[in-house]
Amino acid sequence: MSRDFRSLRDDFGYSGAREKFEHICTELIQSKFNNAHPVEVSQGDGGIDIFVGDFNNEIEIYQCKFFIDEIGNCQKKTNKRIV
Repeated sequence: MSRDFRSLRDDFGYSGAREKFEHICTELIQSKFNNAHPVEVSQGDGGIDIFVGDFNNEIEIYQCKFFIDEIGNCQKKTNKRIV
């Protein structure tokens, strides 16, 4: 049986699906980079969900987005690179 990311919405609702999707993204990135860290959700985190590296060197940041039904203009807005 084949399932896609819509099954997350069906199983957990939209809010739970977003959280589960972010968890899946974190596990995938951690499987590639052993120094990947999830960021606890809080106001002022700049939308950062995961970062790779340490703060003594350059880090890579990732933002996980779960748009299962459509990607509108507001979702296509680009973010500025954080340096």
